Amino acid sequence: MDIPGDEPDLDAEIAQARADVAAGRIVEAVDRLQTLIEVPIYDHRLHYAMAAALGAVGDVEGQRSWLLDAQTFHALQAISEQDGVDMARFVSEPDYALQIGDQAYADGKMGLAAAAFGQRAAAGRDVLCDHAMGLSLLHQGRVQEAITAFTLAADTYKSSIAHEFLLYACFFAENGVRLHAAEARRWAQLYAPPPQTCPSPIPTSPAASCGSDMSPHLLRSQLNPFIVPVLENHDLDQLDVFIYCADPKTEIGIRATAVRGIETLSDIDAASLIASDGIDILIDLWGHTADGRLGSSP
Repeated sequence: MDIPGDEPDLDAEIAQARADVAAGRIVEAVDRLQTLIEVPIYDHRLHYAMAAALGAVGDVEGQRSWLLDAQTFHALQAISEQDGVDMARFVSEPDYALQIGDQAYADGKMGLAAAAFGQRAAAGRDVLCDHAMGLSLLHQGRVQEAITAFTLAADTYKSSIAHEFLLYACFFAENGVRLHAAEARRWAQLYAPPPQTCPSPIPTSPAASCGSDMSPHLLRSQLNPFIVPVLENHDLDQLDVFIYCADPKTEIGIRATAVRGIETLSDIDAASLIASDGIDILIDLWGHTADGRLGSSP
């Protein structure tokens, strides 16, 4: 097929491809569309037409793949026109796609962000990009797609932190609590095996019972509005409260019997410290998120 200059009559070419499909000339239609796509011409109508051509010969998988591309491309084109995205660079330059993704995410445009991060990921996997794509999907309510992205990242990078993003996403799925519990057990098997030696707790009398909260940050984290009122209204004469955090200097003013810093301690040493304080009730407030210390529980 001859394409005059750089500006083929796209409407006429698509109409001819559709006519070829209607007449049973599938090979001609596919060749015509493929030539236009490879120019490259960035128009979602070409992808829809290709899906229709493959569907006409019963290529269900091919049709599904091209239809998904068409839908993604269609939405992306509509969004990108508003944001001044250079589509030629978007599909050919991974770093440009990543730049667009970062900016779109910062602007709260999660549809464009997810598409951009996906485009970047197609050129080579990157842990930060994969997580950003998963988060941008999750922010749109595309929970199952986010779980798929986070699962791929967790299985690819074999990292406890990478896996923690998956744990959070599980809460939003159907039967999320059960799904999260199962995934949390898998996380524990991979990254938090029981310590070989565990310090024995120091016995305490009921009158000297102690409770404690464990979190890297309290006053300057999202926990502040929840835990601070509890501590301010707690009677320390009835129950001592120990705080185990990253750096006590960041928790100045918090109401507690004592504030311990465990950021520089190993899990075993942190567990020994907690046991030596005679803690009866230990509450972890950070869970499977970055800087969590689940392995420090004695």
